[in-house]
Amino acid sequence: EDSISILQQDTQLIVFLKNREQGKPASEDWSIVQALFLVGKHWREQKEKSPSQVTQPLRVVLLGSMLDAMLNRVKQLETDPQLREVAEKRGLVDKKEYASSDQPHLTLKEVTESLATLKMLTVHPRVISRFHAMRKLTAEMTSEIVPFTLEIQNRSQESQQAFYLLGKISRNSCTHLILATLRPAKLGRSPLANTVDRLLQDL
Repeated sequence: EDSISILQQDTQLIVFLKNREQGKPASEDWSIVQALFLVGKHWREQKEKSPSQVTQPLRVVLLGSMLDAMLNRVKQLETDPQLREVAEKRGLVDKKEYASSDQPHLTLKEVTESLATLKMLTVHPRVISRFHAMRKLTAEMTSEIVPFTLEIQNRSQESQQAFYLLGKISRNSCTHLILATLRPAKLGRSPLANTVDRLLQDL
């Protein structure tokens, strides 16, 4: 398990999506949790009724929807003064740049190109291994934060480029346009593994 945990540092990200912001007007509620639930519901219904029309696995469809939402929000900032004002108040944009925590700020062009490239890479058959909520999505989610696990394969040039770009935007404020935070998987053992280790130490 320790070896797997180390390997996941190069393949796995955790995506934290904030749920609906209670009390905020619709224009300032940027959560996409409900939208992803509806995407998943539609995919399952289509697979049951017309399986031949389902051309991509759910993990790819969900991740593509998340990237589309982020890209659309970025483009909307350029044409919607009200949205731009909210983003500036939240400290997400400064002039023509998106703030980053530990790297140079990214320009609008850099963010747009990164997201568009990611969208193209995700449909490649050897890029996305897993992308799903860590608890079941429902129509009325009450949790404030809904975590997703995102696992990228490590066997192709496309997958390595995707992981690099995800790391690039994970430290950038553009993810907050959909109330998302991305971080790499942490080193650690499961409770079961810790229990087994303690039992072995006591032998």
